[in-house]
Amino acid sequence: MSIPSCWKTGTLNLTDQTAPLPFKADRLQLRDMAFNSPNSEWKLSAQRVNGGVVPWSPKAGKVLGTKAQIQFSAGSLSLNDVPATNVLIEGSIDNDRVTLTNLGADIARGTLTGNAQRNADGSWQVENLRMADIRLQSEKSLTDFFAPLRSVPSLQIGRLEVIDARLQGPDWAVTDLDLSLRNMTFSKDDWQTQEGKLSMNASEFIYGSLHLFDPIINAEFSPQGVALRQFTSRWEGGMVRTSGNWLRDGKTLILDDAAIAGLEYTLPKNWQQVVDGNDTRLVKQPATEEI
Repeated sequence: MSIPSCWKTGTLNLTDQTAPLPFKADRLQLRDMAFNSPNSEWKLSAQRVNGGVVPWSPKAGKVLGTKAQIQFSAGSLSLNDVPATNVLIEGSIDNDRVTLTNLGADIARGTLTGNAQRNADGSWQVENLRMADIRLQSEKSLTDFFAPLRSVPSLQIGRLEVIDARLQGPDWAVTDLDLSLRNMTFSKDDWQTQEGKLSMNASEFIYGSLHLFDPIINAEFSPQGVALRQFTSRWEGGMVRTSGNWLRDGKTLILDDAAIAGLEYTLPKNWQQVVDGNDTRLVKQPATEEI
């Protein structure tokens, strides 16, 4: 059945059990619409939606169809209880594969831009993602905060940039965070890469009783493990600096260089048991400062 190709000022409710609609259109144009999808895989609510679907051929449980080009903007949007405004989405649907060629939004008082692809098995490939000036407070612990990343089969990151972010939870916080992560794949509680890189610095980092000022981390990842090129931080009134390698085979940490200066810290009663329970080695190199 042919229908008008433009819908205005209405509400479109999306569910995984939506019955097949007896019509289609070469192009569906939306103007000032609202989307609601409270009981689907993606808990979605959007207002002031404009855009289009080309072509539009809805199927049972797939109101946007199985193969189409999409372009939407929304004045406000909430996805899995994460609110955003001034949202722009451009991409395509190919059965269960969703490609987002252009994604932009104002989120948590900052901005988010990027492009990504969700595969049929639920895994994600993020080619590029940039977040700037994010200001976010969460009621979740740090473990629960990152739990959604462990719920997907895998997350492949080509390039992730975080600029001047401030994040805070009940027992953790990070201030003025700058982070660059490249060429990493995360699956459950593990990671894989051929040439991964991490650069990170912040003004302050708090996790439980651990309190670091001006931490800087530069590391390179490979199938063999992690090459820690630099870790420096002010801690407990002093300064800590180290570099080395973490070997995946045997889960061994080898420190090539370590320096601690001006530290005022009381060791826990079981400090020797903690050290003995981890395979950590300090390899003395030429021109290395003594601890």
